[in-house]
Amino acid sequence: MRNKKEAIRYRKFALIGIILIAVLSFSMLIHALTPQEELSQLESELVDSGYSWLVNYSSTVGVYREDTDSLITTFDNIKDEGLYNIYLTNLYDNESYDTFDLKSGKREKISYEIIQKKMRIDEIRKELNIRYNKT
Repeated sequence: MRNKKEAIRYRKFALIGIILIAVLSFSMLIHALTPQEELSQLESELVDSGYSWLVNYSSTVGVYREDTDSLITTFDNIKDEGLYNIYLTNLYDNESYDTFDLKSGKREKISYEIIQKKMRIDEIRKELNIRYNKT
């Protein structure tokens, strides 16, 4: 008799557990962010943390002489991943045309968490571009 009561109690607990898992899973599905909502949330977090320069792509990249702060020229208004060309005409005779330093944004250490958010923003933007360009 005791084993039968324990079996019934076990089934009740198992059933309650299954119902709780189903309810939690359903609520997570309801509250899941769309890619646009996730993108907006991540961008807001970076801007609020002082990293707006990681969100806004209209930035400038400077081309510097190797291992110096001597600016040669800049790539202005870089917005998308792609090929950018600049013709270097003001180098010294003994300077290499092969090696330069590129600098963009602030010079500071960026935490791993911020880099992860930036990478996720890029993934979502790419996904949204692919999705909307196919239609």
